[in-house]
Amino acid sequence: MITVRATARLIVVFMLVLFLVPPVFGTTIALHTGANNPLSELWTYHENGTGVLVGALSPDDGYGCDAWYVDDQVGYYGYYSYALTADQVQAADDYGWRLAAFLRLPDIPDPAAAGDGSPFISYRDGSHIFQLHFGTQDDGDPIVRLYAANHSYAIEGGGAGYHSYVLEYQPGNGVSFLVDGTEYLSGWSGASFSSSPVVLWGAASSRPTGRGNFNRVEFETVPEPATAWLLLAGVALLCCSTGKRKRLFARVRKNETGQEEW
Repeated sequence: MITVRATARLIVVFMLVLFLVPPVFGTTIALHTGANNPLSELWTYHENGTGVLVGALSPDDGYGCDAWYVDDQVGYYGYYSYALTADQVQAADDYGWRLAAFLRLPDIPDPAAAGDGSPFISYRDGSHIFQLHFGTQDDGDPIVRLYAANHSYAIEGGGAGYHSYVLEYQPGNGVSFLVDGTEYLSGWSGASFSSSPVVLWGAASSRPTGRGNFNRVEFETVPEPATAWLLLAGVALLCCSTGKRKRLFARVRKNETGQEEW
């Protein structure tokens, strides 16, 4: 028979697991933060000349954020890559993934970019590409273009500060594009593109010039659903077992005192 105390204990455990176990995303695969040199974070740098400048901003003057800048003023490429394994791509396909960047676009205006600018982030799964290019309007508001999708978005009123840009895939629902938590597009299927599985960010040579100050770039996959439930079951079992041991010890103590009541 489950007592009121045991039920209350299970409810507490369940609530703790809900708070402690990431409900959706939680397996970070590739990560850049702040003014850290991406090479120290296991990213690989690629360039086709000396026209792209990179370096640390600690902090980015007037904005209070540490960042790593990638500045392309000549139309060359200079970008960072993180190669993915087949297992990581399979997990992303099966359970979902999220590519997020927190960055600022200091080139104002960048009219040649028109949302088709050199700063970019990209996820390539081997057969498809999901890529964002960044530019600015005359007033500093960001413009974002989805690669090969004929979609450009002006983030009106966004200003020249840091913004969060997210591509988020959920199986069965396609990819959503969000800026600062606001969804601008859903159901995107990307574009066909054959390449090795990889995450990229920096400056792209096939686009006009531009500069991005990257505070954070992260690619993460959804953990297998069973993982969270196994953890929940394990904690609940531990809780129940602990409670059972306590009842047995209490029972023994009562027996030793000669009491016949449980």
